[in-house]
Amino acid sequence: MKKKLWMIFGPILVAGFIFLFILFGPSAIFGGVSNRAVEDGASSMNPAVVGGVAIQRAALESGQYVPFFGSSELSRVDQFHPSVFAKKYKAGYTPFLIGRPGTQSLYHYLDINMLKDQLKK
Repeated sequence: MKKKLWMIFGPILVAGFIFLFILFGPSAIFGGVSNRAVEDGASSMNPAVVGGVAIQRAALESGQYVPFFGSSELSRVDQFHPSVFAKKYKAGYTPFLIGRPGTQSLYHYLDINMLKDQLKK
């Protein structure tokens, strides 16, 4: 009797466990953001960093990055660029650039709302 029940419901249970592992397993195992990814993303203006919240949250929670929201002005590196300014004057923080050329105010509004817990204080 038990063998027949296992033959009927066993494959369904195994398939369910495999499905749940594929769905939730990788993010639980590999879901953390490394310090290297945050460091590389601080001034990259990569669409994956700009559009993704995980690296931005990790950077702001670390306490050593200050967010700078902007658009095309962040792509022009001159003496007034936040990264150059912070390095030249030893500001004690690292700018985390959020935005890239063509980023509009609505995007920044949504991004600020997603990061509101990390932007307190």
